[in-house]
Amino acid sequence: MRELHDELERLEVFIPPAERNNALFGPVTKKIIMNLQRSRFSEQRVTGIVDQATANLISSEVRFRK
Repeated sequence: MRELHDELERLEVFIPPAERNNALFGPVTKKIIMNLQRSRFSEQRVTGIVDQATANLISSEVRFRK
């Protein structure tokens, strides 16, 4: 979970301290994931779950912004 939060913060996304410090996949993290999915995938793929396609998307975005 910490790696996911690290990558999301590299994308300049705010993770609440309660979720970040406790390494929780809480409601804000889920909403962030859903927003990323919504921006790149069809509506059927908006689940809030970090599947392989979503993990690839996040990694790609992080590499692009370096």
